[in-house]
Amino acid sequence: MGKANKIFARSMAAVLSLAALLGATACGGGGGKGDDETTTVIKAGNFGGGVREKWLTEAFDRFKVAYDDVEVTPGKKGIKLQLESTTKVKVSGLNAQTHHMFFLQDKYSSCFTEITKGNTVDITDIVTTPLTEYGETRSIADKIAGYEYAMQDNAGNYHMLPHYEIMSGASYDYDLFKKYGLFLATNEGTAYVPTDVLPGQTYYFTSDPAKMTVGNDGVRGTDDDGMPTTLNELVAQCEYM
Repeated sequence: MGKANKIFARSMAAVLSLAALLGATACGGGGGKGDDETTTVIKAGNFGGGVREKWLTEAFDRFKVAYDDVEVTPGKKGIKLQLESTTKVKVSGLNAQTHHMFFLQDKYSSCFTEITKGNTVDITDIVTTPLTEYGETRSIADKIAGYEYAMQDNAGNYHMLPHYEIMSGASYDYDLFKKYGLFLATNEGTAYVPTDVLPGQTYYFTSDPAKMTVGNDGVRGTDDDGMPTTLNELVAQCEYM
């Protein structure tokens, strides 16, 4: 098997297994409807959420270049992407769906159920092999260390991979906080004693950077100074406002 075919076979093993943890997508992009008599068609199902599909179509456009003249399927050269995107694509009964590859968003228990039912493929060799042929020394497993439990079966074999990460948080008006002294402070600030939500607790607020709490990172002079680090602090800050 040539290098291109070898890479494709390994990639397809991953493709067939990815009941991935998080979502993407839209319709169209890279291929026509149904099967193709001259080209191998990869059918992907995506959860049509906010991340959308542009990243995926662009990634496939880069990927397919290596297979323009490769006979991946006997009698067929090259590959095409048939992409379906809808919020109706779910982590359920993957074996009964027509897609080869899934980019989905659902709770972990739903993904794990599909693994235990045998509806996904073991991709441990792909995930744990160092990426030396791509100029790297680490493996995919190295990159997701600490989160691997969400992608493995009970025996520790990989069946899924994540494909995006979202960092959520609250926005606030810095100038407003500064004007009214709404930043959490050490005991050198303005004292505030919550009476209803947090009885018996005292919190302090200030507009002076030198008196602000140090935030989650424990370092003064960074962006999280004066921001709550516990739910109690958040509740007190909201009540004070």
